[in-house]
Amino acid sequence: MIKHFDTPTMIQNFHRFIRLMAMEKKKRQVNQVAETGHTVAANIKRLRGAMQYKQLAEKLAEVGRPIAELGLRKIESAERKVDVDDLMAFAIVFGVSPLTLLMPEYASNQAETRITGTSTSVSSLRAWSWAKCETPLPSNESDAMQNDNDVAGMLDASELFRFRSNPKKLEH
Repeated sequence: MIKHFDTPTMIQNFHRFIRLMAMEKKKRQVNQVAETGHTVAANIKRLRGAMQYKQLAEKLAEVGRPIAELGLRKIESAERKVDVDDLMAFAIVFGVSPLTLLMPEYASNQAETRITGTSTSVSSLRAWSWAKCETPLPSNESDAMQNDNDVAGMLDASELFRFRSNPKKLEH
């Protein structure tokens, strides 16, 4: 018995396959590790030091956030993103603040850094100042003013930034 191949259907399936592959490629490009992700990867590698991947994986599992050794290698090479729960677990395992993972190792006016979501680089000292709720980033001052018009009239940009960034205190 000779099998008959339906050529139009095969062509349609081939085109469908090509479209799916193109969509998958776009998805991967959207989910690439950006500037802050590269900083996180470098800090994880630095803080791991001489600790073996196996030992780090065990410590992460102990705090309820298991990541396989291969996943850890991909994180350090910025091939895999770190989500917020991973970030908190790494901070706990390394005994540091989550900011230590998010921000550049050094705070200096001499060293520039890029932060995901900003259009220009800033000094790493300014980046740390922003992360600690002390001063706004240059590009975010006007945005903050527009979003809080009622408060903005009473506060300058730095005061408004601190007002919006710091936790609110509950009165008993």
